[in-house]
Amino acid sequence: MNWLRKLRGLLLPAPSPNPTPAALPASPRPPESVLRQELLLQLPAQFGKVRVVPGATHLDLEPYGLTLEWQVLDQARHAPTPERSAIVMLTLGFRLSHPQFFPTGIVECLAGIGTDDTDAIRKGVNNFCQGLLALVLDGLDGHHQPALNIVDATGQVQWHPLTGLVQVQGSWSARIDDVDEQHYFELLRPHLRDQLMPQPFHWLKLYASRQPDGEFIGECHWNNEPWDEGLQLLAQDTQHWPDPGTFAGWKQYLLFRHCGSGDTQLPFL
Repeated sequence: MNWLRKLRGLLLPAPSPNPTPAALPASPRPPESVLRQELLLQLPAQFGKVRVVPGATHLDLEPYGLTLEWQVLDQARHAPTPERSAIVMLTLGFRLSHPQFFPTGIVECLAGIGTDDTDAIRKGVNNFCQGLLALVLDGLDGHHQPALNIVDATGQVQWHPLTGLVQVQGSWSARIDDVDEQHYFELLRPHLRDQLMPQPFHWLKLYASRQPDGEFIGECHWNNEPWDEGLQLLAQDTQHWPDPGTFAGWKQYLLFRHCGSGDTQLPFL
């Protein structure tokens, strides 16, 4: 799965835990085996319409025609200390593809953090399901937010945007009621038209974080490719976040479904 290995540098987790002199032993089960099992448990539990068909190295998600691949990219293990419990951080990679709508795949790379492999993977899989996968299924089901529609010069609707769940870190966690899931869509809206080429779907991954010293660390990927203009807008926006001097992070996916070409082809409406 070389498509995931090149993404190691894209993962931007919260600050790492303090180093410890001893590493936590690995699970007796290979992490990728644990990851596969956790996907088989969580996917049907979280999405009642999804029927999971296991393959040798992938899962097919019916009736959506999606294929899901996965890989554990990296591992960091820290033994317990008197001040805290054991910490395991696994870098998990996923690729979600569809032969017509996402032929090259939507690639996600995230951190699962827990007290052991199973705990870390369980949290990472839930992050993937609630973030990217839920949004993609909504798009394939034909859902959209009419107030966000993107129109042409004549007022005709061209694109149906959907905003995914905002997943927060740090000081944003205490301000969850202030989080507006449409904030970054509206910030980027004036710059989207040049990105929206004719095809059934586009997707945008956003990650913005502000370190306690004010440094910005972020990620803005349009159809898996870096979008520098969008990244600059994210960096400018974090300068106005509340609670300066604290760590804060914001992650979200946006999906854009083409009006007309997509609606008549989606088999799930």
